Amino acid sequence: MLLDDTQRFRSGKAAMLIQSRRVVAFLRDNALVPWDVAPLPVGSIPANVSHSDGLGIWSGSPRKDGAWKFLEFAMGEEGQKILAESGRTVPSMTRVAESDAFLKGGSAASLLGYAQSPRNASIYLDNIGISRPLPSTSTWPSAVWEMDRAFKKAFYDDGDVETAIASVIEKTTFSSETSNDLFQMASPTRIPGTED
Repeated sequence: MLLDDTQRFRSGKAAMLIQSRRVVAFLRDNALVPWDVAPLPVGSIPANVSHSDGLGIWSGSPRKDGAWKFLEFAMGEEGQKILAESGRTVPSMTRVAESDAFLKGGSAASLLGYAQSPRNASIYLDNIGISRPLPSTSTWPSAVWEMDRAFKKAFYDDGDVETAIASVIEKTTFSSETSNDLFQMASPTRIPGTED
C-alpha cells in the first residue's frame, strides 16, 4: 500500500513533511514520533504560501440569521481561540495569534506548564510577510493535482523526474503566456540582479 505524505510522516517513515497548518490537529492526535515545524529553506527571494479557510452562508439557506450569528462568533475572539486551539488554523486576529491558544495549543496546556506540538508555532506567523497568493485560474486545481500525482510517483515509485515533468506539461493547459502570468502572481518580486 502506497502511503500518502502525511501517513508516511506520522509513522516515522519520512523525515520531513511540507504541509500547511491544517495537518497539525491530525499529527497531534496520531503522530507516532515527536515532531515540530521549521521554516522552509530560502533562495534569493524568501517566499511561501499561506492557505486559508473560509466560512460562508449559502444564499438559499432558510436560517441565514442563525448562520450569520455563527459566523460572527467564529470570526470573533472566542471563536478564533477555539479554532486556534484545534490546531488547524492560523488566527487572523493578531491578539489570538500571539496568545497561548495558538502558540502553545491552548490556555490549559500553558497553565499545566507544557505546550502541544508544534513548539515552534510562531514559524507560521513569521512566514506571513513572505506569503504569496497561489494563482486563481480555472485550470490551477487540475494542474496542482497533476503535479502532485506525477511527482509522488517519481518520488515514491520510479524516481523518473524527467517523465514527471513531461507528464505535467502534457496534461496541463498552460501556454507560455499563462505560465509567465502564473509566475508573476506567485512571485511578484523581481529576483535581484535580473533584467526585465
